Amino acid sequence: MQDTLYLEATKDQDMLKVGLYFPDDSMTSYEEIAISLATIEKQFSHMIEKMNKIGKYGNDGKGGLDHLKYLGRMLHDELLTNSVKDFLSTTSAQYLILKLDDHLVHIPWELIYDGHEFLCQRFNMGRQVKTRQQKCGNIERKNKKSKKMWIIANPTNDLQHSRIEGEDIFQYTDQINSEQNTIFSTLDYKINEDRTKLLFKDFDIVHFAGHAEYDQQNPDNSRWKLSKGYLRARDIYKMAKGAPMPSIVFCNACQSAQTNEWDNKDCTSDTSFGLSNAFLYAGVKHYIGPFWKIMDQPSRQFALTFYKHLMSGKTIGESTKLARKILMDNASDICWASYLLYGDPRTHYFEKQKIDHKYLKNHEKEKINHDSDRSLVNQVTKQIVSDNNAKEKPSKKARRSLHVLILIFIVLFICLFYFNLDNRWNINTEDNWTSRPLSIAVVVEDSINQVISQGKDAFIASVIESQLIQYPRISIVDRSRLQFIIKEYQLWKSQWMKSKKAPKPDLHEAKLFLILKVDHTDTQPFVVMHLEDTITGDVIDVFHEPLEYGKLMIDQNKRLSANLIQVLQNKYPLCGKVIEVVNNKAKLNIGYKVGVRNNQVFTLIDKDVKLTIVSVLTDTSFAETEDNVKIQKDWCVKKITEGKQTF
Repeated sequence: MQDTLYLEATKDQDMLKVGLYFPDDSMTSYEEIAISLATIEKQFSHMIEKMNKIGKYGNDGKGGLDHLKYLGRMLHDELLTNSVKDFLSTTSAQYLILKLDDHLVHIPWELIYDGHEFLCQRFNMGRQVKTRQQKCGNIERKNKKSKKMWIIANPTNDLQHSRIEGEDIFQYTDQINSEQNTIFSTLDYKINEDRTKLLFKDFDIVHFAGHAEYDQQNPDNSRWKLSKGYLRARDIYKMAKGAPMPSIVFCNACQSAQTNEWDNKDCTSDTSFGLSNAFLYAGVKHYIGPFWKIMDQPSRQFALTFYKHLMSGKTIGESTKLARKILMDNASDICWASYLLYGDPRTHYFEKQKIDHKYLKNHEKEKINHDSDRSLVNQVTKQIVSDNNAKEKPSKKARRSLHVLILIFIVLFICLFYFNLDNRWNINTEDNWTSRPLSIAVVVEDSINQVISQGKDAFIASVIESQLIQYPRISIVDRSRLQFIIKEYQLWKSQWMKSKKAPKPDLHEAKLFLILKVDHTDTQPFVVMHLEDTITGDVIDVFHEPLEYGKLMIDQNKRLSANLIQVLQNKYPLCGKVIEVVNNKAKLNIGYKVGVRNNQVFTLIDKDVKLTIVSVLTDTSFAETEDNVKIQKDWCVKKITEGKQTF
């Protein structure tokens, strides 16, 4: 195995023992070199500060690259003997595995620079750490042909690129499964601490795109920020033993691979040295994360490129190197230098297959725009205005031609409007069984007239939203869109518009309105909620919920929303159909968009047979049954509720 080379380094007081060897070598040798860790740490700390500024504010790339090269040359001189330098410069090995002791793990060996290229630029690299922490006998996860992936994207709802990153990866895995059942992904935007701990070991791969915090004073407190709460290093540390951990954890969050020395004088204490150490100790086979703060766009590109190569059958080390190369070719960013891979870089997780380069190119050109129709109108309008300003006053014949073109465009746009309205709701006149997305706009009654919501009523609306958002069947309309939606809905419901029989407005973002107000006319105030269908304009139900004096509003949220959720559950149950049977699994025509999640239980209508969801895609899902029943296409399914308020 001459394609693999080990670089082993051990600290012994003020000396560094460094050696190179191949896996089949029966005897290995090392050399000693004097080392000043304080000098290296000072230079590295200075570089981290520079990189963090670049990661926060952006840079033309050249200044950051110069800093990297300076640090890399210094590491090259301080950490390697002359014979090691010579061997590294001439070897034909493709893989370089770092075997580091716990005093050297915080040094960026991957950034050693020989004047021509960085180590991570030349080799497919991975790290293995020798530590005094006692092994706890974790069960290794089996490398099955088909895998389950959990994508947690933007759980704090303030990183748009992280959300897009999760969607990109999710859609790519969905595309792969259209050809063969290789990777089944679940995408979550909102996840709390307890649920994260509960579900973590259900997956082979976990990808986190969000905020991470490294606590230098107390690394055991380093954490992922979730929608509610944190996943801390000490929580991960406790996951050791029992069911196997995921094989791969990719934490695409700032400083999620940063660490100090893993210097534990008390080897029996239950403490970790940061996120990377905690995951590895708990049994994760490969951990990937950045050392410093990174820009959103390049980190998203790195992650997507990494998974495309990994899922094409390349090793995890080569996939990491190729993802670096994509960013290195873009000289304006040095995000590529921040990523570290812990684990054997030679590991394959997927069978070899071709990468869809057409998808890659189309994806890079694609821009996500939630207001695409309105954007199209704006673009066309701007073009017309621009053309008119750039030219002289057109002739009468030219004006007539322009009017005809505009008329044609309006007719086409109206046709597209109705076509898209049906498409957005996935309306199929032949299928009244399958569930559609259930989106709710929670608005204060006064805002229908004032287009503004504030004060106590608005706070209660937020409390109700916080309860509804816990149910995957429900999606809450972003408050930034409420003003536009309210105006459109108000216009349609006015008597003048009704008399003209106007078409219903395009309120595809909100299937339902929950209009809320506080009634103070009685001795005890009540929250009055009207649930309206934005498609038909019908009032579905009205709720009168008493407010309790002397009790915090946040403590009343479950009671205030209990009846509402019961009505939603009865009126809009999660239903679908079997569209295909694949390897004894039922493929359903409902997926993540409408609220399907792993481990949900469905029943086959009129069959008294239960199905359990085992994987979820964007618009479809797969379920299996323990009963000896031959499932057939077009059978209808309905989710079983596990309690009064469970969707």
